[in-house]
Amino acid sequence: MKIQGTRQAPKLGQASREGKASGPKARPASHEPAAKVSLSADASFVGGLVADAGSTEEVRVNVVDEVRGAINDGTFENSVDMDKVVDSLLADL
Repeated sequence: MKIQGTRQAPKLGQASREGKASGPKARPASHEPAAKVSLSADASFVGGLVADAGSTEEVRVNVVDEVRGAINDGTFENSVDMDKVVDSLLADL
């Protein structure tokens, strides 16, 4: 697509003399938006996660430190039933 010219767009509420619509295709002025925006299911899901993350309780630092230590020691995977964790995560989705 090639863009030509440097004409600025008219300010809101002002119509351009050249661009004013007329004839059978002209639409009457309304207060409805010219375009609608819809989000995909994935975008809605991510938006929900972001909202939930902002409303979480305080982080339990002692639990985080304990898990971090188990991960560093290589004992974390032995102490957790990963199948149960994955099943719980999938159930929440």
